[in-house]
Amino acid sequence: MFDQAISFFLPNMTWLQPPGHVHAMITSSWQPQVVNSSISVSGLPKPEWDTFKGKGYTCSGSEYKGDLGAMSADACLSAVQAKEDQGINYGTYPGNGQCYACQIQGDIASKLAPTPNATSFVGKNIVAPPSVSAHLSADSKTLVARVVNHGAVQPLTIELSGFKASSVSASTMASDDLTAENTAANVDHVAPQSLADCKTTGAEVTVTLPAYSYTTLTMAA
Repeated sequence: MFDQAISFFLPNMTWLQPPGHVHAMITSSWQPQVVNSSISVSGLPKPEWDTFKGKGYTCSGSEYKGDLGAMSADACLSAVQAKEDQGINYGTYPGNGQCYACQIQGDIASKLAPTPNATSFVGKNIVAPPSVSAHLSADSKTLVARVVNHGAVQPLTIELSGFKASSVSASTMASDDLTAENTAANVDHVAPQSLADCKTTGAEVTVTLPAYSYTTLTMAA
């Protein structure tokens, strides 16, 4: 039977894959009322791009973010720069009328190899803002924020409007390997954990989001 990568079964055990844990985190923190919410990123260095001619890098499956279309090298750079808000920090024009975009961790320049006719573009200070949804309990005493961090570790400050938090707790699931899975030998390889670095002053909540993470923050009035 196709398990849809949610849960796996053996005669003597059942365990969740990372997507299954996301479902469980949503269910355990569910609240009925949607709250208007948004995230903005400020105080970060301005994005910069370096060009490397005659060098290229073949993205892995989890890094590859698609072909941006047939274009020149200059147009490829412009197209990749337009994806900065999605965390795209690398592009390459192989010289064949295509433009590949990738999201890569670590020192990208050191990964480039000599590639005839290719032109590569390495972005610096490229940070994709987290995604957020917020929900309020029917009695307005519990506020839940669910946050997806699409890239590197990020500090986050949540400004509360119309809600004063007396306490906050957080649960997070994270992995630098976006293809990671939970095996029968290690069922909790990627699983939710409590996040200690989370506090509130009443009017705002501060937390440091792990890289490539899904986090639920539960605030009590």
